[in-house]
Amino acid sequence: MLPPPLTPSCFRFVLACLFGLLTTGLPIWGQAWSTNAAVGFTHNDNVTNSAQEEKADSAVFASVDYGTHRLLSRDLQGSFKLTAASTHWLDYEGLDLSDLTATAGLRWKFGLGPYAPRLDTHVTVGRLLARVDEWSGNQLRIDTQFSRRLSPAWLLAASVELNRLDAKRAVYSHTQWTYAAAAHYDPTPDWRISLRLRHRQGDQLSWCRNSWPSFAGTPQWLDGIFGGDWFPYRTEARLNGASLTVSRALGHASSISAGVESTRSTSSAHKTYRNTVLTLQFVHAF
Repeated sequence: MLPPPLTPSCFRFVLACLFGLLTTGLPIWGQAWSTNAAVGFTHNDNVTNSAQEEKADSAVFASVDYGTHRLLSRDLQGSFKLTAASTHWLDYEGLDLSDLTATAGLRWKFGLGPYAPRLDTHVTVGRLLARVDEWSGNQLRIDTQFSRRLSPAWLLAASVELNRLDAKRAVYSHTQWTYAAAAHYDPTPDWRISLRLRHRQGDQLSWCRNSWPSFAGTPQWLDGIFGGDWFPYRTEARLNGASLTVSRALGHASSISAGVESTRSTSSAHKTYRNTVLTLQFVHAF
């Protein structure tokens, strides 16, 4: 059950509050700004999120963000960034998504030195733009992460995230909570190995066919992404996933990473969905 929707007036109110926070409580506009860009490739063996007839596809993606930060006190830092991102799928272009977002953040550092615990909180508002227009909508994300470095080689982190999308068509809308724990190991200054475990609960978007017994004869809206009698549907689901990522610095401003994630989710209808996602990414700071 979705909470009240992010109507245009509600969305503008959240955006105005965010802007007010930045221009009054976080006076960061006079600080230096930096740009980060990322490009990559991903492969998902079940883009339909299907429990019966999985379809695989690969995509290229790119993003750029423009941000700044300011030290507010010895233990508090504020930040702000604007981000544009886009993903293009090679076989099923109807899955293509782009978004424009603004993010405000606060970082609390409890103590001095590199081993002091840190608490990072971000609020992100934006607009999702989809090739299937009914998928487009307003989005809101709130995340908090607690992290602590145990040694020069080990960093541990735990996080919680609320992700909300109010699309033009209700089937694409979702509210999701994600809880995650991660361990990062740096064998050398240039290399990092990361293990992340996550649990997500809330809405899940999937596609199936009208000919399947559980849906046969029921009127459904076809979005045309997978052709024929495929249609999107939304269920309540619990997802568990594990990912492994290996990253390497390429000089002081660039890095490359490769990762694999395996997830298993179970819906309220007791259907099981499995995904394996491979990702390769290059990041450069200007």
